[in-house]
Amino acid sequence: MKTTLRRAVLIGCIQAAWLLGGFTLLTALLPRVPRASLRATTGLLGMLVLLGGIGFAMRQARRESEGSLTYLQALRVGLAVSAVVAVTVSLASLLYVTVLSPGFTTRMIGEAVAGARAAGASPEQIEMARRSAAREFSTSAQALMPLVAQTVAGAFFSSILAVFFRQKRARERQLV
Repeated sequence: MKTTLRRAVLIGCIQAAWLLGGFTLLTALLPRVPRASLRATTGLLGMLVLLGGIGFAMRQARRESEGSLTYLQALRVGLAVSAVVAVTVSLASLLYVTVLSPGFTTRMIGEAVAGARAAGASPEQIEMARRSAAREFSTSAQALMPLVAQTVAGAFFSSILAVFFRQKRARERQLV
């Protein structure tokens, strides 16, 4: 399990680097695209990193156990990776919002208000957009959202991948 946790920390660092670096790079390269869209894009692509990381950890666990990995053992590996990645990404997101880009929330609220004005929204709709953006991009939400999303997606990915990485029973091997 120690090696699984080491791999999970490595995968979490890769995921955090992708999410922070990818978002920063995309905002620099595409200044006219709303940051909320870029954040969603990097987050969705980050799910592929999580999926690959869970698969990598399960494959390594199966290799270390000389091919005798049960569904529950594979699932445990995937859930451990998911939990560590979720905490790592959540901490990285908190670091980004508070230290690396302290005006992030204000900029995102400004973008939401500007978008609502450009769409011809009424003053009430603009205020509603401002409040909604303030909730969505608050420091606590930015730390909580990746924690929940990475955990739920990781559990889903783990339950599916564990089927493919488990050891087939002797009877199943004879049928193939």
